[in-house]
This record gives sequence, C-alpha cells and structure tokens, in this order.
Amino acid sequence: MGWDRDGFGRDGFNRDHFDRDGYDIYGHNRYGFNRANMAAFGMKGDGTMISSMTKELVNQLFPDGFNRYGFSPYGLDRAGLDAFGFRVDGYDKDQCNFFLHGPHYLRFYFYAQLQMSVAEVQSLSTIKRICPPVSLLPPLWANRQWLGLGSEEGRYVIGLLEQQWEEQRPFDKDYNPHDSSVRATGLWLPITPDLRFCFELPWFSGCPVGVAPVECPDLCQDSLCPGQPDAQCHVHTCGSCFTEWIHKDTGEAVMCQEW
Repeated sequence: MGWDRDGFGRDGFNRDHFDRDGYDIYGHNRYGFNRANMAAFGMKGDGTMISSMTKELVNQLFPDGFNRYGFSPYGLDRAGLDAFGFRVDGYDKDQCNFFLHGPHYLRFYFYAQLQMSVAEVQSLSTIKRICPPVSLLPPLWANRQWLGLGSEEGRYVIGLLEQQWEEQRPFDKDYNPHDSSVRATGLWLPITPDLRFCFELPWFSGCPVGVAPVECPDLCQDSLCPGQPDAQCHVHTCGSCFTEWIHKDTGEAVMCQEW
C-alpha cells in the first residue's frame, strides 16, 4: 500500500496529509500557522500583525474573538480545543490522547456515523452525492441473472429501479472540493475527507447532516440578553437565520431573561 509503520507514505505525508513535523501539504500546522510561525491571515505567533493587517480587518474575521468557524486567532475554540478536538497539552475533552496525531479520519467517520444515525429520513434524502454517479447495471448481467433471460419485462423493471435510484439520490454537479486548507477569507481549516464519504461533511459549520448553512445578515447588531452579562450573541445559520446566546468563556448556550 506504500505506507510505513508510522502511517506515512513515500511522499512523507500521512493519510490526513500531514508530515512528520505536523504540517499539512500546504505548509500549515493544526493551529493554522506555517513554518515561519505566521497565520494565513497575517498574524505572527506572538500576536503581532503584519503591516497590511489592520485592527479593523482582524475584528471582521474575529468579531467576538472567534471566527465564523468558532476558532480564535490561535486556532482554538472556546473550550480550548483545536480543529481536531485536542487541547495544546495533547488531550481531548475525555482526557485521551490516543488520536492526537491521527488518523483523524476516524474522528470524521464516527462523527458522520452519529449524524446519520440521528438524522430523519427526509433530511437524508436531501443529501447530495459528490462522488461520481453509480454506474448502471451492465445489460449482460441483467440478461443472465435477473428476472429471466433478457425478457422485455425484466429489462423494464431493472430500468425502472435504476431510474428510482437516481432520482432518490441527487448528484451535486456544482460541488467544488477545497484545493487548499486556507480559505478565501485567509482562515485555515483542515480539509475534511468529503469524497471518502460521498457527501460534504458539516464538520465546521455546526449544522446537522442534510441541513446546509445559509448566508445571514448581522442579526446580533444592537441585540441584548437581559440577565446574562457574560453572554455573546451568535447568528445561527443552519437552514434559517436566528440568534442564539452563548457564554463568552464556555461556549455553552444560555437563556436570556426578559425583564
């Protein structure tokens, strides 16, 4: 298969596309910094910015100290976890470090499995395939093994089943895989193995499988949360737009009290 005992290929990268030094094929580590200790959006590891990166631009990317994916400029979420779910000391929320260096595919796999198990059938039917469409059954197989020896009725039934399969499993012809771990905004995110699952994983959107994120206006402008001084407004963008309030330190949802 071309892999050594540590899971690295002949090109020096593992299955998660990280090398032995912890940098992906685009030159960034798990916190979004390159080998020069510079984040893609222009921040150095000591927190200083390059001259072209203004405070206003930083505030646009990290309006409440965290970007649209829930990570700080240092690549950690509100719970102190990186994009793969580990703290800087190498342990996850369950105090385990078993998958610290991968393969991270297993985390994506169990996440997808959980999402699929709790999703409703109606939501599952809206998920578009991003892999090439399933090929049709070879006519020779159908003639020899299915519903008689090449009868007109048999071919009709097979064609009907194939048509139903295609209609029930829409194919996303507009899907464009990410060609870099650095997004157009300058924010870094690891590339999820979508093509291995044949659908886009909502790993960083926070949306459940089958519910796509939508573009929303700034609903938090001038919004207040009575009784919760430590709450921060967050725009929920899964399927529809509405506001929700979370604790600024823990990221847990809070309930606002009307006075």
